[in-house]
Amino acid sequence: MNDDGDGKILKFKEKVDALSKAEYEKLKAEGIKWAKIEGDTEGTERIKEWLEGRQELSEIEIEILLQKLPLLLYERQRKAIAKKLGIRAGVLDQIRNPKRGEEEPGQGTGILFKEIIPFPESVDGSVLLDDLAGTLKKYMVLPAGAADALALWITFTYLHNNFDISPLLCVTSPEKRCGKTTLLSILGQLTARALPASNITSAALFRTVEQFEPTLLVDEVDTFIRGSDELRGILNSGHLKSQAFVIRTVGDDFEPRVFKTWCPKAIALIGKLAPTLADRSIIIPLQRKGPAEKVERLRLGRLAEDTERLRQKLARWTEDISRFVGQIEAKELGFLTDRAADNWRPLLMIADAAGEDWVNRAVRAARLLSIGVEDDELGPILLQDLEKIFAEKETDRLSSTEIVEMLVQQEDKPWPEYKKGKPLTKRQLAIILKRYGIRPKPFKNQGDFHRGYFYNDLQPVFIRYSATNLDNSMSDNELPGCTSVDENATVADRSATRNRSATVENELNFNQCKKLNDPVAEVADKSGNEDKEKITTLLSEHWRDHDSDGGDGGIPLF
Repeated sequence: MNDDGDGKILKFKEKVDALSKAEYEKLKAEGIKWAKIEGDTEGTERIKEWLEGRQELSEIEIEILLQKLPLLLYERQRKAIAKKLGIRAGVLDQIRNPKRGEEEPGQGTGILFKEIIPFPESVDGSVLLDDLAGTLKKYMVLPAGAADALALWITFTYLHNNFDISPLLCVTSPEKRCGKTTLLSILGQLTARALPASNITSAALFRTVEQFEPTLLVDEVDTFIRGSDELRGILNSGHLKSQAFVIRTVGDDFEPRVFKTWCPKAIALIGKLAPTLADRSIIIPLQRKGPAEKVERLRLGRLAEDTERLRQKLARWTEDISRFVGQIEAKELGFLTDRAADNWRPLLMIADAAGEDWVNRAVRAARLLSIGVEDDELGPILLQDLEKIFAEKETDRLSSTEIVEMLVQQEDKPWPEYKKGKPLTKRQLAIILKRYGIRPKPFKNQGDFHRGYFYNDLQPVFIRYSATNLDNSMSDNELPGCTSVDENATVADRSATRNRSATVENELNFNQCKKLNDPVAEVADKSGNEDKEKITTLLSEHWRDHDSDGGDGGIPLF
């Protein structure tokens, strides 16, 4: 029966024990008419009639009745109820559970983030970044440029949604006890909505990012990421904002749903990162502290208190610059490949907002921290630089010595400080080019013998890999700095064709030399006995360098 009276409503409330005082007052105000209260305290008949279309129920009535339905009936009707309401069955489960917001024993602890109150006064960005870098140096022994890069990345976590690229921060070390966990602890106190983790599954990763958009700080990645293609794929997907999502099915109906993977992420590991992740990372390589290197001992219990003022200033400054920082034109880094330059672009935009001094410091940090980048990253840059050098010299061959001298003069490129602060060498040049099938060859120029590279050998590689990406449709004569004249043409012919200034004589053919049983004697016959001593020395250098580099079975590597 129907009854508008308070008594019936109160009696219903006592039986179902589901209405709060506020809910009761709301039901009274809306004048809801309850049907069949006396014989249907569990709501089974009303739900059944509602599903069959014989009774209308409000959303509030349905939510109350769901909480008291017998489990067996609920499981049978769960999908039908969810379908009629137009919601997922998983959401229906949450509606049915009256304690869904409470902690359950053995079910972990909810994730909470401490709110940061912005500093009450305006903040000088340059001074703030100085303080951040100084705090990091106070507790850590860091490689050159790392403190500045970390200060900018910390600030980046507060401005993350203003950018289209999210560089992964990767902290590496060759062994344990190099400070990775210490650094992540400091980042945990300074970054926005920091969420530390020592292990995480792929499902937990994308669901956590979807719900909280934290700054994810994952330690000891090397213990669980190797062999997990799915986890690497999810981390990779978070690099570009337009592609920062994964698709997974959920619920009993296996409904496809999109989960975001867009958030700042820092990971720490022993050893090297997988190439696909390294390609999307700013890498901070740590080493164990030496006996002469002194830093303050980190007191984790006091770290939050010591860094509170910095967090407040970070919140204030990033709030002030968030209106325009995403529109800043970042300084171009010609010494990096496109993706590596993309990784640094958000940090350079933040540095620009702090002032010219910090732009210079950011560029220096990018150069210093990119010195250790694998050769496969630097290959395209080297090819682009070689292409320009050949065009400037207007010649079809250059010695290794001349090439290296010109490369190390380029201060905006990695060659002056290629390995451990030392300039690129001829041997390192040969190692990079060897991957493309290019090897130095001997030739004679103005009476002297040299080892070097020929444009005709490099031209196909330039077209395929160089950043300048010359048009493949152009013929040899149309390609800048290229000639199609015969290798045996006279110097005068070459000068007329390409206006060359160098005199080139007696090229030694590599393919012929490596097939001969006595290459010295054979080559000497072509060049004249007077050059035999020079040729012998030249060839012996090739053999020695090749053997020291782990050669391939006695074939001279020119």
